[in-house]
Amino acid sequence: MNWLDDVPLYAAIGFCEALGVSALHPPKVKTSLLTEPQWAEAADKGYAIAHAGPDAICALLDNLNNLQSKTRGFWGPRDTYGLVYGLLQKTGADPAYEKFRQLVREFAIKTMPIEPGADVLGVIIQERVVHTIRTASRDSGAHALTIRKLFEKRGITEGRYESGLQDHRVTVEASDIQEMVEALKQALSTPQVELMTGIPRIPLKVLIADGHLPTITGSTGKAYAKHRFSEIEVQRLMERLFEGTVSVTNPEERQVSVQRARNIACASNSQILSLIMDGKLKWKGRLVGTSDYAGLLVDADEITRIVRSDVQKNGLTKLELKKFIPGMGRDSIARFIRDGLLETVEEFNPEARRMSTVISRSSAQKFLDTYVSLGELSQKSGLHHKQVRKLLRTAKIEAAFDPDEYQSFFYQREQVDEVQNIDPNFWQYENAQVQNPAKGANCNLSHVG
Repeated sequence: MNWLDDVPLYAAIGFCEALGVSALHPPKVKTSLLTEPQWAEAADKGYAIAHAGPDAICALLDNLNNLQSKTRGFWGPRDTYGLVYGLLQKTGADPAYEKFRQLVREFAIKTMPIEPGADVLGVIIQERVVHTIRTASRDSGAHALTIRKLFEKRGITEGRYESGLQDHRVTVEASDIQEMVEALKQALSTPQVELMTGIPRIPLKVLIADGHLPTITGSTGKAYAKHRFSEIEVQRLMERLFEGTVSVTNPEERQVSVQRARNIACASNSQILSLIMDGKLKWKGRLVGTSDYAGLLVDADEITRIVRSDVQKNGLTKLELKKFIPGMGRDSIARFIRDGLLETVEEFNPEARRMSTVISRSSAQKFLDTYVSLGELSQKSGLHHKQVRKLLRTAKIEAAFDPDEYQSFFYQREQVDEVQNIDPNFWQYENAQVQNPAKGANCNLSHVG
């Protein structure tokens, strides 16, 4: 059945011509410049699409949407659908075109970020159906980058930025994010939370990163990473901080602020705040007349006792690392730290009674599992380091790092293990054969490389 059968002939002809022009020409084409053959071609094209029915027409409209997504300006149905939309606007009082108007209107409303209050072919939009990153940012008050990251976390923008889409062309159904937009409208920024609670930037950053203060945006890390918080969560945080406190008018010498306790115990913000938030302290106080973070008191001796009793030295000093990784030169360590091959961490040193910078044991173990030093190979093989280097060169195994820059010789452990597994006699050094491995039928390296 032809989808146009129940439409008056003049309306069907007018719609098919306009639809064909929209399919073949840009939205702002000057129709007065079109030739008769072009009008005939447009009529044929429009009829071929229209008689097939709504799916074919919507496929064309969707293609026009995709073309519009590559532009930068205002995104509206007239600028997107061109002549066919203009025709339906001009014939708004003619019921013969109502079938066409309804189809185009419904498609536009569900696919375009049309503002509430806009007139779409005679119907006033009451509420938003489609959001873009830009409109969601504007309506919520959050930065566009914040909205973009939220969209990315929800998989909304997956693969779409790679296609070159701008913020005002990335769409999402408004119902999918309406709750988030409404929450963001009432959300607090990081500086606002600081003023409300009295929590300084660094401790607040720690509370966020450790999950004690959830964000509406799901963000963690840097204190000014465009976080947004609900007032309820901020109130819950303060309740947990002060839960079980006793009122104190004149604090004793060891009843101190969190920052002071941190200095006394040589502890990190994360350690002390976790003790407070997890309810592991026997005593907490609130300075009378205060209601913010500055009035929170803890027992410095209790903090010190817990922190130091929990200390289990795990990291390695530079001297210890040299023993842990045989053949590691002292001057090499700084270069490997610089390039991210070794990681430094802060740990409490019980002997020095202060926080110290050490190399994490996990990164040291990973390095040792990945690389083997010339010194370690010399120890295991019993050969002079020059002999070891000759054998490795003969097997076409080169140093993993520039020895001049890194002040030590390290090789890929996997490569060395492979040649050892292939030839159990690999480390049997024979000077003449190493100098010229092609000599001798029984050369034990003839298979390598």
